[in-house]
Amino acid sequence: MSTAALQNVYEDIRSYNLSAANMRWLAARLIEAADSKAPLQPYTIDEIYARIAQSEEDIAKGRVHTMQEARQIRKEHLAKLLNA
Repeated sequence: MSTAALQNVYEDIRSYNLSAANMRWLAARLIEAADSKAPLQPYTIDEIYARIAQSEEDIAKGRVHTMQEARQIRKEHLAKLLNA
């Protein structure tokens, strides 16, 4: 991921106005993921094609969100995680 993309993620997270405790919780999860010994596995070409096909079907059926809606959904999911 590029530095610019990471900056956008960071700015999105900052916009949530998280408490210090929530920021520490999130930071700890990121550190755990970074320190994990489980290697990431690349997608197979069949998995990529299946994801593309699913996306095209979703678009054709109108199952889409604006960027603003997607950000709100992400914000709500993060809030649920932090309050769990």
